[in-house]
Amino acid sequence: EYMGTQVPMSTAGPESSGVTLASVAAVVCASAALFATMVGRALRRRGDTADARAMRRLSGAHTFFGLDIGGTLSKIAFFCREEGVGQPLTERVRKVLSYIEAKDRYGETGRHDRYLSFTSPAIGGSLHFIHFETRHVTNALQTIHEGALAPYIDVVGATGGGAHLYAELIHSSLGVALHKVDEMTSLVRGITFLLTHVDDEAFCVEDASESEPPPELRLLLELSRPTRLVPLAPEPGGLFPFILVNIGSGVSVLRVDSPTQYSRITGTALGGATFLGLCKALTGVSSFEAALALASSGDVTGVNMTVKDIYGGDYVGDGFVLPENLTASCFGKLVRSERPFEDFAKADIALALLLMITQNVAHVGYQTSLRVGVHKIYFAGS
Repeated sequence: EYMGTQVPMSTAGPESSGVTLASVAAVVCASAALFATMVGRALRRRGDTADARAMRRLSGAHTFFGLDIGGTLSKIAFFCREEGVGQPLTERVRKVLSYIEAKDRYGETGRHDRYLSFTSPAIGGSLHFIHFETRHVTNALQTIHEGALAPYIDVVGATGGGAHLYAELIHSSLGVALHKVDEMTSLVRGITFLLTHVDDEAFCVEDASESEPPPELRLLLELSRPTRLVPLAPEPGGLFPFILVNIGSGVSVLRVDSPTQYSRITGTALGGATFLGLCKALTGVSSFEAALALASSGDVTGVNMTVKDIYGGDYVGDGFVLPENLTASCFGKLVRSERPFEDFAKADIALALLLMITQNVAHVGYQTSLRVGVHKIYFAGS
């Protein structure tokens, strides 16, 4: 969730880095790891190593579930073979489909992410997604039980730390076995599939103002310039290598050289859980969804200290300019103000927190790309 910000492209010069606005992309689908969980299980069953064989394995299945239990959010992926392809859908498949399609919300934090659903000829069917906060995993299990879905599910492909932490609870509650798949491996395979087979699953953020900004301003995070999201076409060739910044409760930064070859380079403990935890403490919101909704109506200029607050206008340096509306210090105005904290708008606090975390994540990804010499960056996560 960029909330109108731009990702910094460079802090040196145009020749020092190949990172451009078009090559810094955010992966839309938060559940890439889930699809790879399915692919991984299909590969394991067949004993094959080729993605094409895995795709054919999935297209022959009626349904398939994947589960990613993260530290903050959990995601469920549901694969359904396209009607009319292969054998007719069974009654058990129709039962599950009917239950999922009939609802948009499940309990307090469960949401049916319809906008993430997509159909792919490569797998001969469609993927659908649901997310909920991991702290409500017990309630989620109860919802599955009440929906009488458990008898229709034998094995669920699972990844994330919760696949280990909650394995016994899920088995004892529902009688469902978890087929565990390594989190980073499933993430890389899922991202690779999306980027090579599925349209509109990645996008870049471009400047949408009428005038082209001066070169020096393209190097900065400017909150005032309007932006637009531009979908990126699938890359069947020339995809690798790339940097993958996976934003979860914390953040991991990977270098990916192929669907099966990757390494974790670095990370940061400032991630989604940091944002939600601080937002709960400072604004009283009760969920991730509520925190994002609150932030969407905020104005960071009421909280963050800008260059103008320090210099009275732009800072003109030797060969560069810091525009007056550039954030100089997150939450800096709270230091100068005599107002009690309660007088600051909660929406402003939420947005300032969101920008503080996302800007830090963007910088970590960018600096990593410079260090390893890989100039294509993808951001993924909820």
